[in-house]
Amino acid sequence: MLKQIFKQLWYYRRGNAWLFIEMTLIAAASWFLVNAVWPGIYRTHLPDGYEAEGVYAVTLDRLGVGQSGYRPEMDTPEHISEDFHRIGNALREMSEIQDAAPVGATLPGLNYSNYNQAVITDTASKAYVQYAYHIREAGASDLQLLQYRQVWPQGAPIEDLPNTVIITEDLAQMLFPGENPVGRRLSQFSNYAAYNWRISGVIAPVKIEKDKEYRSFVMYAGADIVALDKGMSVVWIFRLAPGVDGEAFIQQAKKTWREDLAFGNWRVASVSALESNLESTVNDTFMWRALFVFLLVCILIGVASFAWLRTQERRGETGVRRAMGGPVGSIVLQQLAEVWILFLISLIVGLVIVINVLVIGKIDFCATALYAGYLNDVVIDSLPVLFEPVRHFLAVAGITAAVLFVVVTLSTIVPVLGALRESPADVLKDE
Repeated sequence: MLKQIFKQLWYYRRGNAWLFIEMTLIAAASWFLVNAVWPGIYRTHLPDGYEAEGVYAVTLDRLGVGQSGYRPEMDTPEHISEDFHRIGNALREMSEIQDAAPVGATLPGLNYSNYNQAVITDTASKAYVQYAYHIREAGASDLQLLQYRQVWPQGAPIEDLPNTVIITEDLAQMLFPGENPVGRRLSQFSNYAAYNWRISGVIAPVKIEKDKEYRSFVMYAGADIVALDKGMSVVWIFRLAPGVDGEAFIQQAKKTWREDLAFGNWRVASVSALESNLESTVNDTFMWRALFVFLLVCILIGVASFAWLRTQERRGETGVRRAMGGPVGSIVLQQLAEVWILFLISLIVGLVIVINVLVIGKIDFCATALYAGYLNDVVIDSLPVLFEPVRHFLAVAGITAAVLFVVVTLSTIVPVLGALRESPADVLKDE
């Protein structure tokens, strides 16, 4: 049959040549379109390092001089902290709420730029590792509430005390490769007193945004989170109890909590789902991705239409073979084999064109979606499908090949089956 397939390819060489050229160009163009869309989708489906589903954030306002309801006698550091914690106590007393904890607004999902600091790893060369900085209150239940994935210490709880930090595994591997960093201090890498924090625990890598890479992350714990607030704002997060209608509960909270949870000069500003905040950045990039998907669909429709037309032109041949007793399976398989061979050759040529464009144009097709300075080598090494050029190229090529294969197969098999359902006599009569 293989010999017959190549004879047929040569016999219809003019039409096949146009189909080959079109599929080659579409294979090359599709690679770039898939590469523009797929990495973001891949990142979105990577674990965030914590569990945001079912967690809500309560952002707060603090009344100032001249505002209605402002009480100057409650504007002392002691009253500000006391009233802030009274809000949390009120949340915990609600039967619909499983638990609540105070955190800084630097929590992933609430602040996408985050608050950036750096660890000086070599004062002579001024080398440093950047990380996202987050404040929390020592002993608070946010670690359990957000279900961070603990790495160190193993088999024991994290010693959650004031002036300690919890760091992510990628930062730990960068600073203390192959070691258990619990009990060590960041100050060994710098003379700055600000880094004299003791590491009390290590958690799995954390993503600040769903469609970005993991970032080195440091959580600093203080005795009173309100005292740590230096323009970064503090919020309450809570998790609803099982079985609670979240949408109805939050809608009611938005209507009543500004009055019901008013303590001192604190007022509830908003209540929102942490998961929706994380998804919002993905939605913000939806339009440009949709444009690339639209372009990809358009060119796929083009190759499908041409392949369909080429198969329809051979309707007479299909009728003749059917009239002469040709088996259905053999007819379908031969025409599929012909288009598959054309597809395979055009895909190879198309990918060769892509490689030349990338090499000649010096295109960094593995570029990250974050500033390179935010990512350490451990993160890059852990995501070879995004950062290792050969694997990245092959992953995108594989997706492109799979999509094109499905398109050319369907656009061939559907019209062939349609022709086979017709009466051979009617086909021959039309011819």
